[in-house]
Amino acid sequence: LYLPTSPELHLKQLLVQGFHDIFEIKTVFRNEELTENHEAEFQMIEWYRAFANLDLIIEDLEGYLRNLS
Repeated sequence: LYLPTSPELHLKQLLVQGFHDIFEIKTVFRNEELTENHEAEFQMIEWYRAFANLDLIIEDLEGYLRNLS
Protein backbone atom coordinates (compact mmCIF):
# COMPACT_ATOMS: atom_id res chain seq x y z
CA LEU A 1 0.00 0.00 0.00
CA TYR A 2 3.01 2.30 -0.02
CA LEU A 3 3.69 2.27 -3.75
CA PRO A 4 2.57 5.20 -5.92
CA THR A 5 -0.33 4.73 -8.33
CA SER A 6 1.56 6.48 -11.15
CA PRO A 7 4.81 8.40 -11.78
CA GLU A 8 2.74 10.98 -13.67
CA LEU A 9 2.87 13.95 -11.26
CA HIS A 10 6.62 14.41 -10.94
CA LEU A 11 7.19 13.70 -14.65
CA LYS A 12 4.76 16.49 -15.54
CA GLN A 13 6.59 18.75 -13.10
CA LEU A 14 9.78 18.06 -15.06
CA LEU A 15 7.99 18.99 -18.30
CA VAL A 16 7.03 22.34 -16.81
CA GLN A 17 10.68 22.88 -15.83
CA GLY A 18 11.74 22.50 -19.47
CA PHE A 19 12.68 18.82 -19.87
CA HIS A 20 11.32 17.52 -23.18
CA ASP A 21 11.97 13.77 -23.43
CA ILE A 22 11.47 11.98 -20.13
CA PHE A 23 10.38 8.54 -18.99
CA GLU A 24 10.29 6.34 -15.93
CA ILE A 25 9.81 2.62 -15.38
CA LYS A 26 8.39 2.15 -11.91
CA THR A 27 6.64 -0.38 -9.70
CA VAL A 28 3.14 0.96 -9.04
CA PHE A 29 0.06 -0.13 -7.14
CA ARG A 30 -3.64 -0.26 -8.02
CA ASN A 31 -5.97 -1.90 -5.54
CA GLU A 32 -9.25 -1.85 -7.47
CA GLU A 33 -8.55 -4.30 -10.31
CA LEU A 34 -7.74 -7.66 -8.70
CA THR A 35 -8.71 -10.39 -11.19
CA GLU A 36 -7.05 -13.37 -12.85
CA ASN A 37 -5.51 -10.93 -15.35
CA HIS A 38 -4.70 -8.00 -13.06
CA GLU A 39 -2.36 -7.77 -10.12
CA ALA A 40 -2.37 -4.96 -7.58
CA GLU A 41 1.38 -4.37 -8.02
CA PHE A 42 2.94 -4.10 -11.48
CA GLN A 43 5.58 -2.33 -13.58
CA MET A 44 4.55 0.77 -15.52
CA ILE A 45 6.41 2.80 -18.10
CA GLU A 46 5.28 6.37 -18.49
CA TRP A 47 6.93 8.74 -20.93
CA TYR A 48 6.45 12.20 -22.27
CA ARG A 49 7.93 13.72 -25.39
CA ALA A 50 7.16 17.41 -25.63
CA PHE A 51 6.26 18.87 -29.02
CA ALA A 52 6.03 15.39 -30.61
CA ASN A 53 3.35 14.26 -32.99
CA LEU A 54 1.78 10.81 -32.94
CA ASP A 55 4.29 9.43 -35.47
CA LEU A 56 7.22 10.26 -33.16
CA ILE A 57 5.47 8.73 -30.16
CA ILE A 58 4.79 5.54 -32.15
CA GLU A 59 8.48 5.51 -33.13
CA ASP A 60 9.41 5.75 -29.42
CA LEU A 61 7.15 2.83 -28.56
CA GLU A 62 8.45 0.68 -31.42
CA GLY A 63 12.04 1.36 -30.36
CA TYR A 64 11.25 0.46 -26.77
CA LEU A 65 9.56 -2.80 -27.81
CA ARG A 66 12.48 -3.70 -30.13
CA ASN A 67 14.89 -3.29 -27.21
CA LEU A 68 12.81 -5.59 -25.01
CA SER A 69 13.14 -8.54 -27.36
